[in-house]
Amino acid sequence: MNRVIYLGLVILLVLTTSLPAFAEGAFLCSDVNEIPEPECEALVALYNSTNGPGWTNSTNWLLTNTPSDWYGVGINSGQVSHLILSSNLLSGPLPSELSNLSFISSLTLDDNLLTGVIPTELGDLSNLAYLSLQNNQLSGSIPIELGNLTNLRWLELYSNQLSGTIPAELGNLSNLEWLFLSWNQLTGSIPAELGNLTHLTELVLWDNQLSGSIPPELGNLTNLVNLRLTGNELSGNIPAELGNLSNLGWMYVNSNQLSGTIPADLGNLYNLKRMYLNNNQLSGNIPAELGNLTNLQNLYLGANQLVDSIPPELGNLTNLSDLSLYYNQLSGSIPPELGNLANLAHLDLTWNQLTGSIPPELGNLTSLMSLSLRGNQLTGNIPPELGNLNKLTILYLMSNQLTGSIPPELVNLTNLWLLWLTDNQLTGSIPPWLGNLTNLENLDLSWNQLTGSIPPELGNLTNLVVLCLFKNQLSGNIPPELGNLTNLWTLWLSDNQLTGSIPTELGNLTTLQYLRLDENQLTGSIPPALGNLTNLTDLDLGWNQLTGSIPPWLGNLTSLTSLSLYSNQLSGNIPPELGNLINLQILRLNDNQLEGDVPDTFINLTNLLDPGMVWDGSDGLYLDYNILNVPPDYPDPGNPLHVFLSQKDPDWQLYQGFTQVIGNGGGELISLDGRTDFVVPAGALEGDTTFTFIPQPAPTHDPGRLIFAHNSFQLSAEDTYGNPVTAFNLPITVTLTYTDTDIIGIPEDTLGLYSWDGAASAWEDAVSTCPGGEYTRDPAANSFALPLCHLTEFGVFSNPRLRIFMPVVSR
Repeated sequence: MNRVIYLGLVILLVLTTSLPAFAEGAFLCSDVNEIPEPECEALVALYNSTNGPGWTNSTNWLLTNTPSDWYGVGINSGQVSHLILSSNLLSGPLPSELSNLSFISSLTLDDNLLTGVIPTELGDLSNLAYLSLQNNQLSGSIPIELGNLTNLRWLELYSNQLSGTIPAELGNLSNLEWLFLSWNQLTGSIPAELGNLTHLTELVLWDNQLSGSIPPELGNLTNLVNLRLTGNELSGNIPAELGNLSNLGWMYVNSNQLSGTIPADLGNLYNLKRMYLNNNQLSGNIPAELGNLTNLQNLYLGANQLVDSIPPELGNLTNLSDLSLYYNQLSGSIPPELGNLANLAHLDLTWNQLTGSIPPELGNLTSLMSLSLRGNQLTGNIPPELGNLNKLTILYLMSNQLTGSIPPELVNLTNLWLLWLTDNQLTGSIPPWLGNLTNLENLDLSWNQLTGSIPPELGNLTNLVVLCLFKNQLSGNIPPELGNLTNLWTLWLSDNQLTGSIPTELGNLTTLQYLRLDENQLTGSIPPALGNLTNLTDLDLGWNQLTGSIPPWLGNLTSLTSLSLYSNQLSGNIPPELGNLINLQILRLNDNQLEGDVPDTFINLTNLLDPGMVWDGSDGLYLDYNILNVPPDYPDPGNPLHVFLSQKDPDWQLYQGFTQVIGNGGGELISLDGRTDFVVPAGALEGDTTFTFIPQPAPTHDPGRLIFAHNSFQLSAEDTYGNPVTAFNLPITVTLTYTDTDIIGIPEDTLGLYSWDGAASAWEDAVSTCPGGEYTRDPAANSFALPLCHLTEFGVFSNPRLRIFMPVVSR
């Protein structure tokens, strides 16, 4: 037993003496023999400064006396040769003690959470060849001392928060091959001294705030393969010297403020694969010499101020996959030579001043995936040859002057997911075969002259997200099959000649956010099924012939920001449930036959825009031209609803219809805005007569050559039995007042009150309704009066043909 105890004590003593010093206290570099003590202390300082215990991998750090076992540490000939701790959750500042690693060749600490400044002491690491600190949170300036690292080949500091200027001293790094400083906040100009870095193959400075011009000295970097200066504030010309960079494969100088012309010398960059000059202020023409760059795959010249025609020489770039010339001032026709670009996948000539027809040769571009010619002045038909582009997913031809019908050959474009032909002069009907393009997500045929009905086959496009057919001459009913488009977000059928009722099937479109059916001839009531559309933000049913009441369930559509029911024939009270629509910014109920009180719940609609604040200068709330009750004490500053209405629709009370009873003793009826005054003389009526006055924003019938002078109304009368009163014992006198604004450009002596003759379907001068009737004019008071013997719809018009010219009398 004693022998066993003795043996155990010996083993315990051996184990105890072999444990590292940290078992009894802090780690001691004096116990490390593998590397010099100062280098060990540099590693310990890094561990302590950057939260070593929180690293993703800290295997053996400060646990053994052999740093070669520590994760990420490389040792060669008894010296630390490299330190690689990428993506390891290092956080905190870099310690200055790193300068003790005097033999290190690679310091790679990228993709961590390092903060603070880059220590100037790193400039002492004279053997350093690779310094990678990218994707951290380092701040402050780039130390000029880094210019001492003459053995450096890679310097990667991108994706930090570095500021200040790029030190000119970096031009001393004569062995540098990679310089990555992008995605920082660097300012000032690019140092001309960088032109000394003749071994440089990668110069990446994009997404900073660099200014000034591009130094022509960069033309000395003849080994450069990658030049990226995108997303700065560089100005001045592109130096012609960049044409010397014969090895350049990638040239990104887009999204700056560069001006002047594109140097023809860039046509010498025969190895260039990508040229990005877009989003600058470049002017002049596109050099024909760019047609020499036969290795080019991407050419982006968009969003500049380039003029003249597209050089046909670009048709030589047979390796090109992307050609973007959008947002310039290019003119002339599209060169048919572009049809030679057999590898082209994307062609964007958007928003230029191109004229002529679309070349049928573009139908040869069978690799094309997107074709955008929108915003030009192209004429003629859509070439049927475009039907050959069976890889096409995007076809933008909007905002041109294209004519003719939609060619049936486009039925072959079965991969198409976006088809925009809007804002042209296309005629004919919407082809039913569009229903075969089942990958379509966005179909816009608006702003054309299309006729006929909406094909029910469009209901097959179940991937459709946007369907816009507004501003055409479409007729017939809205197909109930559109209710199959259950992925639809936008359905816009406004400003056509659609008839019939709103299909209840539209209630299936529960993803719908925008439903606009305004300016048609739709009839019937608002279907209850629309109450399912709880994602709607914009519902516009205005300017139709809808009848019935406003459904209370509209108050459930709480996502609505705009609700427009104006210019219909809706009647009854305004439901108080509309007060639940607290997100509303626009509510238009004007020009209907609504009656009763404005609901008190309207005070909840605090997000309604104030007068004049809608994008078109109109008001957020519009209640005019109804028969709503105006409280006798309106506006009462102590009544919250009165205060609300006064703010949101200040004049609503002036444009409401009303009824008034006048007996055989006569009386006076005055419009709420005070502009129209009727005097009924005693004896004109047989007994109590109910007059109904309804103001209108405009006449409901076409005025023809008459010029409307901003006053229209309907006046009717009934006896006590509800029978219409059409004749009076004595004429009624009507006095109409106008403003100078009402008659801008209209001679006062041509103004008259006209009544609608339903039998003749014409406007007639109302003064003729009374035998011997005459106008009484008071130009000084901006008014005129006349006798009235017949009630109907009225309008104040100017008839220039009746203007009286006084003869000139000369002495």
